[in-house]
Amino acid sequence: MSLSNEEKTGIIEQHKKSQAYILYGLELDLKEAQSVGTPDAEVVSGINSKIADVNAKIDALNSELNNLN
Repeated sequence: MSLSNEEKTGIIEQHKKSQAYILYGLELDLKEAQSVGTPDAEVVSGINSKIADVNAKIDALNSELNNLN
């Protein structure tokens, strides 16, 4: 038994939504980290790296979604 394209699309959309939640959380983390008097450059850099990773995952999911259409 294999999944239909509609089912696959639904799963991909769920994963994208999950990544969107993660991304928003990281954006809030970044705002918090930058809001202090002297932001820790290492913390800010780490958050930015995580944001880049999430964006790469979203791009990969979008690519998979485009392959289904």
